[in-house]
Amino acid sequence: EGPKYASNYYSQNLGIVSLLNYASSQIPLDSPECIAMMESWRATSGTAASAKLIFSTPSSMDSNATIEVRERGFGWRTVGLVGSKKNPSIYHGMYKVNEQGVVDPTAVVPEFIKTMAALSLIGLEESGEEERALRFLHLGYGAGTLVRLLAHHVANSHHVAVELDSGVVHASNALISNATSIELYVEDALTYAEKDQEPFDCICIDVFDENMKVPEAFYSENFLKQLSSNLLTPTGIMVQNFHSGGKQQTLILENVADATSCIFTDSCWVEALDSKPNAGNVVNLASNAWLKEENDHDIIQSLSRKALVIQSKYHLTFDALARVQRAKPMPFSVVQV
Repeated sequence: EGPKYASNYYSQNLGIVSLLNYASSQIPLDSPECIAMMESWRATSGTAASAKLIFSTPSSMDSNATIEVRERGFGWRTVGLVGSKKNPSIYHGMYKVNEQGVVDPTAVVPEFIKTMAALSLIGLEESGEEERALRFLHLGYGAGTLVRLLAHHVANSHHVAVELDSGVVHASNALISNATSIELYVEDALTYAEKDQEPFDCICIDVFDENMKVPEAFYSENFLKQLSSNLLTPTGIMVQNFHSGGKQQTLILENVADATSCIFTDSCWVEALDSKPNAGNVVNLASNAWLKEENDHDIIQSLSRKALVIQSKYHLTFDALARVQRAKPMPFSVVQV
């Protein structure tokens, strides 16, 4: 039997409520190491209220809020914003450290991050760039899980991460020794995207407002055109996380599909493995190179074939193939309302 994954991760003042249910019929064939890691996270369920506060700093986004890092059992730490009047608590994520306090970059709990990582690595197979260091831009840092995971797997890669809340960056700098290949900046991601700089092979976007919606500016045609024309290499890819479920989120996704289809040559949706019709995550993969090969029947076949390649190439502990089985072409709706 495969591992049971948390279908949602919500943060409250009393902690994180993990709904640990099977979310789909695609049971992933994750490695024993990955399964053990997930079980160790699940074992901390119910300990959020008693988790030790190990770091706290003011949030630059809200004068009433602080960024807190709390330590649970088995080396797990959670990062969250607490005390905001608009949203009492926003959960940024979690990471795992060993006895020496060193972060395990392969310890990844959220399904949407596994999906984003798989799609990033799959998309890079189209670049054909094996002779130079690949460049990644991360708009939104959070707990830094995706940044460290990709930096770990892609040798000699260079990563630039941009985070709006200085408190999040202070928490990371104080407690985590990131690889030298990772540069972390406090800046407005929209402002950063307007800068003239060397293009990136992959841009990962995970940005939400206090209402847990992606700001419209991050899927406008002007923004996507800036990424496509100035910040991405000709074969570069964009990977962006969205929430799904409900009429408002569905309307956002429809607008995203329209804008993406106008700017990029090819694109698709991939729902996170634990998503349900009423709540979940969906990832937008877009590129100016064709994602679907000519001989492939559909986008799922193309992604599945490449998932097998990256599984072996990068020695992934999670099942990449299972994470692309919910792929759907644009512009069709991702969720049923």
